[in-house]
Amino acid sequence: MGQFAFIIGVVAIAILLFRIVGSVFLGDPGKDLNQKFVKMGSLTGKSKEEIVSKVGGVSSQTTNSDNSFVCTWSAGTYSISVLFSVDNKCEKIIHEKLK
Repeated sequence: MGQFAFIIGVVAIAILLFRIVGSVFLGDPGKDLNQKFVKMGSLTGKSKEEIVSKVGGVSSQTTNSDNSFVCTWSAGTYSISVLFSVDNKCEKIIHEKLK
């Protein structure tokens, strides 16, 4: 049992070090995506195409029963979901999380 606990401990430390080193040397794609949205300012009234041209393609899109739709962008530690009207204009951010 002691050897198993040691192996689990080594693996946990390796994962932790990989995450720290990776974020230092490779950057955090979540923070990069978040900064792109911050630079855009208010999203209200902007079309999906305007947003995609500045921040990149969506990770997922869901159409609601009234034909409005929600686009979600996510990368690394960041995700944002935006509600668009039927005329393709941003109405509001419905979810945003930066871990």
